Order: sequence, then structure tokens, then C-alpha cells
Amino acid sequence: MKNLRGVVLLDPHDDLAPNFLRWLNRRFKYRVLGISPLMLKELRGRGLSPTRQVKPLHYPSKELSELVKCLSGMLGSIPEDVVESAVMASAYVSPLIVFGEPSKSVLNLATRVVKTVVKLNNALLKLHMRIADYSILDYYVKNLELLERLWKGELSGKEFVELRKDMVVKDSKRYWRLTTQPSKGGKKGASKTEVLEEPQPFLAYVDPLSLLIREGRGTEVIRDFSFEDVGAGLVVVPSVTIPPYIVGK
Repeated sequence: MKNLRGVVLLDPHDDLAPNFLRWLNRRFKYRVLGISPLMLKELRGRGLSPTRQVKPLHYPSKELSELVKCLSGMLGSIPEDVVESAVMASAYVSPLIVFGEPSKSVLNLATRVVKTVVKLNNALLKLHMRIADYSILDYYVKNLELLERLWKGELSGKEFVELRKDMVVKDSKRYWRLTTQPSKGGKKGASKTEVLEEPQPFLAYVDPLSLLIREGRGTEVIRDFSFEDVGAGLVVVPSVTIPPYIVGK
């Protein structure tokens, strides 16, 4: 799917879910978003429909759906729709766009989290969602190289995890505008940036494979699948959390 801006993940039972869908409609007028099969089924089960910008995603292969089930079984407490959305985001080389309760599960799949100390406005959010696109695109080839070396046995699990850690630490520096306290001065006439009372998660680097390897179980996943499926579904996925105050009531 061309021009895919992100893969949407939300809780259909959330009272603000309709507001979030309308917000997506306003913010992504000219770009396409995707939604995983399970997420779409749950949304329709609540009588909700995705907006015209949110298109159903399909598994590129049957094996990739089996990879999702395998990961879900190994991850235990993480809902399958969250795992599926992460794998779909990897396969379609797009960030996750998360709203509400699923963000907690996403954080549990993350190896690194960027927290914002400033309250997001539309301009800041637009800028950093664009940066999230680059976060997955710029490191995609590197992701595949590391996965292939692990799959071939050229890297140990420990080496793989450390190299991926270095990668996301380097990438996270892109978000310095959110992690740096704004100066009290600033240019005359510039809009004032509001500081949050507590830093809030904004971007999570979702990497279930590294988490499983740390538990001594990750290599079981990749050796049961072809490299094409491992490479498609298991790159590090940047996940953007949309705060409720942006969506409104």
C-alpha cells in the first residue's frame, strides 16, 4: 500500500474512540493509514467504522499470520491485536499510531521509550510524527541486516540485542525537542510551550524479538520461519502515543 502513514491501534471500548477516529480524519486528509484485521474486526464489533483514510491491511503471506500467533503465545499477557498491529506496521514499514489503553501494552513491548516534557500541540505532533516515519525508514536496511545475521547464526542473541539497542538509542536523539526543557526566554512573539507536570510517553521502540531473546526464547521464533517472514514482521517499530487532550472530547 503506497503512502501509508501509520498503522492505527486503539481500544474500541474507549469512550473517546469515535473522537480519535474523527481526529484521524481531520489530521490525515491526504495520507492513508492502515488497520490490522483483528483491530478492524473489534472496531466493527463495537459498531464503529474506520474513516475513509483508514484502510484494511492484509497479511502478505499466511506464514506471517502464523508468526503473529507464535509471538502472541510466547508474549502471554500482550493482547493479540497489539502483536498483530506491530507485525503489520513492520511489514508495511510504518509507525504505529496508538490511542488509549493499548499504549500500555505497547510500552511493555518496547526496548526504549521517549518521554515528552512538553505538552504537545498540533505543530509539534505533526513534526514528530513525520520524524517517526524517518525512524523506521532510515533504519530499515540496518534492521534487515541484523535480522539476517541473527537468522543465519552469525550473531548471538546477546550481540543482536546490543546492536539493536545502540540503533534505537541513536535514533531517539531525533526527539530532543520533546525531551529538552524549553528555555524561559525565547523569541519575541513566539508561542509559549507548556511544560507537563510529569513527562509522558510519546514514542516507544517496539521490539518483541529483543525482549524474547533477553528471556532466552527469541531464537525459537526466527528458526521456525523463513527469513522473508522474519524480516517482514520483526523490525523495530516506532510507536507514537496520541494523548487524549489532542483528540478532545
